Amino acid sequence: MSISFITADQQQSTGVLASHIKPHHWDELVNGSAIDPAIAKANFQSKAGAPVLEWLTEPKLAQVGGHGQQYATAEVRRILNRIEPVAEGGGWQGQGLDPFNNWERMSFGCFKPDQPRYAWEKGKNGNWVQTGDLIKYEHPQGTPSRAFFCDFDPNDPEVGRYKWALVEKTKTIPIVIGEGLKKAACLMSHQFGYAAIGLPGVAMWNKPKTRELIAELELFADKDRVVYICFDQDSKRRTRRAVGKEISKLSSALKRHGCKVKVIQWDPALGKGVDDLIAGHGPEAFRQAYDHAVSADVVTVQRKSELSFTPNWVAPKGIKYLTDAGLVEAIPPDAKLVGIKGGKGTGKTEAMGKIVDQGREKGQRTLVAVHREQLAKTIGDRTGTLSIYEVVKEKGETKHHKLAEVMANGVSLCIHSCHPDSQAGFRGEDWENDIVVIDECTQVFWDVLNSSILKKTRVPILKELQALLSGVLSPETEGRLFLPDADLDNITINGVRGIAGQPKLTPWIAVSNYQEGGYNCHVHKNPQQWLMQAEQDLDDGLKLLVMTDSQEDTGSFSSTTLENRWNKRFPDRRILRGDSDSLKTKGSQAFGCIKNANNVFSQYDVVICSPSVETGISLDLKGHFNRVYGCYQGVLSENSVRQSLARLREPVDRVIYAATRGLETIGGGDTYGKALIENVAQKANAITGDLMSASVDDLGGDFLPSALEMWSEYAARNNAGMAAYRETIIAQLRAEGQTVTEEGDPDQDAKQAIAEVKAETKIEKHEQLAVRGVATCSAEPITDDAYEKRKESTDPQTEAQKLEMARKKLSNRYGAEPTLDLFMLDQDGWNEKIRLHYYLTIGRENLKGREKEKLSELVEASTGDGLWLPDVARSSKTLKVAALDWLDVLKLLDMAGTEQTIHKDHPLVTGILEKAQSNPKAIRLALGIKVTQKTRPVSLVRDLLSKVGFGLSKYGKIGPRGAQAHTYLVEQIDSKVFKLGSKNEPVNHEYSYSREAIFERWLAQDVAAAAAVKTEVVETTKTTEQQEVEPVGIENPVGISGNSISISSPNAYQNPPIEGQAGAVPESPSELTQIERVCLDVLQTCDCWGQYLSVQAQVGAQRVGQLWGMLTGQQQRSIRAMEPQGGMS
Repeated sequence: MSISFITADQQQSTGVLASHIKPHHWDELVNGSAIDPAIAKANFQSKAGAPVLEWLTEPKLAQVGGHGQQYATAEVRRILNRIEPVAEGGGWQGQGLDPFNNWERMSFGCFKPDQPRYAWEKGKNGNWVQTGDLIKYEHPQGTPSRAFFCDFDPNDPEVGRYKWALVEKTKTIPIVIGEGLKKAACLMSHQFGYAAIGLPGVAMWNKPKTRELIAELELFADKDRVVYICFDQDSKRRTRRAVGKEISKLSSALKRHGCKVKVIQWDPALGKGVDDLIAGHGPEAFRQAYDHAVSADVVTVQRKSELSFTPNWVAPKGIKYLTDAGLVEAIPPDAKLVGIKGGKGTGKTEAMGKIVDQGREKGQRTLVAVHREQLAKTIGDRTGTLSIYEVVKEKGETKHHKLAEVMANGVSLCIHSCHPDSQAGFRGEDWENDIVVIDECTQVFWDVLNSSILKKTRVPILKELQALLSGVLSPETEGRLFLPDADLDNITINGVRGIAGQPKLTPWIAVSNYQEGGYNCHVHKNPQQWLMQAEQDLDDGLKLLVMTDSQEDTGSFSSTTLENRWNKRFPDRRILRGDSDSLKTKGSQAFGCIKNANNVFSQYDVVICSPSVETGISLDLKGHFNRVYGCYQGVLSENSVRQSLARLREPVDRVIYAATRGLETIGGGDTYGKALIENVAQKANAITGDLMSASVDDLGGDFLPSALEMWSEYAARNNAGMAAYRETIIAQLRAEGQTVTEEGDPDQDAKQAIAEVKAETKIEKHEQLAVRGVATCSAEPITDDAYEKRKESTDPQTEAQKLEMARKKLSNRYGAEPTLDLFMLDQDGWNEKIRLHYYLTIGRENLKGREKEKLSELVEASTGDGLWLPDVARSSKTLKVAALDWLDVLKLLDMAGTEQTIHKDHPLVTGILEKAQSNPKAIRLALGIKVTQKTRPVSLVRDLLSKVGFGLSKYGKIGPRGAQAHTYLVEQIDSKVFKLGSKNEPVNHEYSYSREAIFERWLAQDVAAAAAVKTEVVETTKTTEQQEVEPVGIENPVGISGNSISISSPNAYQNPPIEGQAGAVPESPSELTQIERVCLDVLQTCDCWGQYLSVQAQVGAQRVGQLWGMLTGQQQRSIRAMEPQGGMS
């Protein structure tokens, strides 16, 4: 919805000069900035002298204690001396309306002097010095900055009051946030209906020292309101970067209120400010920019994807390959850090091959680092290097310094192997005088900084990477670093310089702007339409290369699901699935095909690829595939999406589906790097404090802050891309030169077809899951030893062996014999929910030990060099449990299975909401739940219950007619209905399993594990002389000092009770709680002293005495016999 802020009469009143505005000011406002005369009269006036001086200085003078110069202090004289010439010279003063004073005239405003002063700043010695920058606008000193709201009618104050009140009330009216009162007045002077709010400056949107909106913006920051940010289009790189950061921070703050944020951009050549644009090119020029505004997240991605270093070499226009363009010859021999940015298919890898040859002639070796082991095996042939994995295979162990000796011709390896304990035995210092190439470097660095599989080796890898980069880039060595990447950016260049300890090192940058015509890309809004078009093409006999972002059976459009569907529908078509499963499965069609992808793919009509294949291969097939299809549901980054679409070099049409939002946000989802660092630092310190009673600094500090900053910038870009996933992909594809067509909304017939396909694919997915579940549960059982050996092995496995591993993994996860019910629930994400429920309730005493063990592994892996904060922050359930406990979720769980109901005004529900709203950031970081002042109470409760596998079901209504509220029952969800059968004859099948039975097994496992630890402690006490042993208890914090081991607890240990001291013995196990039944089982089969101690820790000394009475005499005597001599007292 929009409203017209200017009437036709106002539009026509153009020639009337206002008596309170001087001609040159009138010309600037009305002609230079395209402000309607009525709005100019209502908001601006020419002023000079004492009134201006008083208005600008009064608040500040009141604060420093002086209003005149007769007895003025030095501070008073400084203020007056600087402002007095400005006031005497005159200028125009602008003041809008005050939303917090019934829309009366606001005391705050701006003054543009005819004779501006120079800015002053404190020098290094503390004295004030003048800078060379003129202060264009003055504002009342000593008062908080406020936003500007233009008045409309100089003769009727009610007009402005009415229209702004209407905007405030009507959430569907978009607002535009611009720079300054003058530009806001320009935007409101035209009939398109822009409700424009002006800021005194781009950084004036927040309350001091916070990221919270100022009160005026908060007033209009409503859920689902569209907010446009319209700042100047500066040409200076530094200014552009600073403005971009403010846009990112402002948009994040607006989105926290639920706003939909867009950014208006235009060609800076058309005018720097929006008033320049409109005055020079008319309102239609702005309207076009307004209509093409993009999400603020897209702007963040674009800004953080820039390479703004001035290039030293640009490829001649029209030459595709970098080698033909003379790149290799152009690179100076003394260039240490060489960045090469060229489009996909411009021959960057081949150019690196020539660099390798040059180095070899000079006696230099070459190290090529990539982010996938499979890629390391293929890139060697293109660069003239040898894959380390082939060396290991052919020549055996290559440890420590052996790597440098056997790689005389150069080596390629995965970044995961860049540490001393890998099979490469890698040491960064060995390569300081050689050539290092990090291919597709943005992916390599992001992988090493964020990949979840590197938690235990990340710090050692980064340590060697730091040694590698600092050695190669040192002015004292002969080393050189090459960074070829189609998406090379400032983040990567600055990050490399920071890690190497040379932030001022000047890079040598080569750029190729070659674009080979591009391809046509059709974008669908839903995956069903995408699938329907693909199947129409298959019906028509077309050959397709299909890219997906998933291999899992749980996805309706994963590689396995598509393969199964198309094998049934198109039995005469040759279909190949290449994903992480098939590539490594002996006997599969795709096994080992990557090295020879062009030849293998050419034998098939349809090739379906997951990300395992999409990265690092170059398909040069011509005339084979008719189209490339891509289904992207938000797993891959937008960068990876574009990489996958470009793997086939031939510019055939692309047809893709991309989700509106992505799935993989990081560190709380912020799009501002510093905020992400703050988030992970807060979480990491909370976790280390809880588990080890130590801060991160106590444990060595945060490792390599320069790398952490690099991580935060990559993560911020990733989060922005995920927040506007489809829009970002489209914008970046267009920036590459591709022609993108967005498919429209489906008509009624198409909607019906979409619904049918959606139901059909859902049934197919469930059928596929069930088949896989039967195969998994029917696989041969294997031992724990066999399972661990296969996990560690890199040897390929057969399909049968993979099923055996899946069966064992499922069994270990639940401590139970695998069944189809358990498998299906597990595939639906049940484990994560009930595991959190277990730790929130009966397993809580065991959580700390488990979490502490994981944290200890990270501390140990860091070898004293510090912790990688993102790994610490995401490795723990401790904060989740603490947050759920603090929010009284346990009280909700107690209602399950009863007839107690809740509603939106229930005291427990409102109490939970109030707590969450009092600390929304902590709730977001701990639980991933976004809470605002507008969050609905029942929605919050539902989200919290979902975390532990519970839900709400409607029960009835409460309250008087016309003001009724729904009531709800809390229910435990241990079942799931899957739709099986066929589209025409669907069958609902319910799979269920008892979480209580699983909890008993988990508790028994945890008790046994804790007992083993405590037995070890007891054995230590029996063999160590002059030791002091404190009581054993629930929390079990261990401190070691010299020969002394202390394990403290509030529950003091007691010797086993003698006969007659057992206390009130329960009549039967049915009277026991779940945890007590498990502990009784442990006592009845007790075979070590530590198990008795563990049971006492779980239930307390008094209750263990009651359980003691339920044991047989033989069982009691057996336990007493295990007690260390003299007991523990």
